[in-house]
Amino acid sequence: MKTSMKIIIINLIIYFSYSVTFSQQPPFKIQRMLTDFRGIVTNGSKTICYGDYGIMTYTTDAGKTWEQDNWGDKYNIMRMESDGSDFFGVTDYFLFRSYNYTSYWLYHSIYDEQKIIDMKLKGDSIFILTKEGIILSDKEMDVNKTPFLVLDSNSNYSELKTDGINLYFIADDTLLLIFNLDSKYLDTVNLGNYIDCIHCRKVISNLNIFNEKIYIMLNYNFNNTNNSIIARSDNFGKDWNKITQELSNIDCYKIINDSVYILNPGIYWDFSEDSYLILNYFKNDTSHYRIDTTIIDTTTYYNRIYIKDTINILDTLPQKHIYSVNRYNNKFSISDFIILNEDTIFAVGSHKMI
Repeated sequence: MKTSMKIIIINLIIYFSYSVTFSQQPPFKIQRMLTDFRGIVTNGSKTICYGDYGIMTYTTDAGKTWEQDNWGDKYNIMRMESDGSDFFGVTDYFLFRSYNYTSYWLYHSIYDEQKIIDMKLKGDSIFILTKEGIILSDKEMDVNKTPFLVLDSNSNYSELKTDGINLYFIADDTLLLIFNLDSKYLDTVNLGNYIDCIHCRKVISNLNIFNEKIYIMLNYNFNNTNNSIIARSDNFGKDWNKITQELSNIDCYKIINDSVYILNPGIYWDFSEDSYLILNYFKNDTSHYRIDTTIIDTTTYYNRIYIKDTINILDTLPQKHIYSVNRYNNKFSISDFIILNEDTIFAVGSHKMI
């Protein structure tokens, strides 16, 4: 009798445990709260901030409200681009795209391990940079996994771009590799030679193309200060000219109508008050080689950023000191930004900063 009662009690416990587990849905959707955003992309109606742990945080009303999708913690979204209607992107494992203005998403698995580094959408072709070479897909994700350009797997690669004539990408910090799509010839340019610093770490980054002109950022760290100069090539990477003076602690820039736009974090501070986070917005006039600086925003650390009226530093802050943020000593950094319209700039960065 005691044995039968024990069996009944055990069965009741199992039944109620099963019922509680599978009959109730939580009143909220569990989402990861922290990521480092790698970039931001828009198709004109939807803007997506993407980054590590498969996170896509998006808005359809110019930032008034935000929602989030997630491919899974295992995956880092390396790059996303748009053809004006749908989105295309890669994680470190697979290729994915949206259909019907993001009404649904599909993906195509390519690797079982982390191999994908970057991608570039050009017309109906998607060029995918991997640790072993560059592979090709069409927009319907028909992927040819055999590299048409085989690379040395012992080198480190980043930032794939194309002008339709050549593919451009970075290798081992200072080398720009140029692959001609017609002749299949691979050329190498050592841009470290353009950085005038002997005892410092040299890195090139932020490769951009506009109107068949190639732009790149020449970076070096000296005495714990990060310095950058933006250079441009007008002949497909053969020769380079520096188009800005030395800039401190710059994370990214954009090329719009042959002008260089830079957004970087800084600190607004004096000896008697607390420090505030600022965003410095630069426009570089490449015809006159000068930079005009204005602050487009001030706010305290870790609070949401609100765009305010442009103010002039010298007129409104005569007693203040403006310091750049050293990205090695500060957690706040900008990875990408877009000018959505004449009134709105979206910037993304570390620690889920939008």
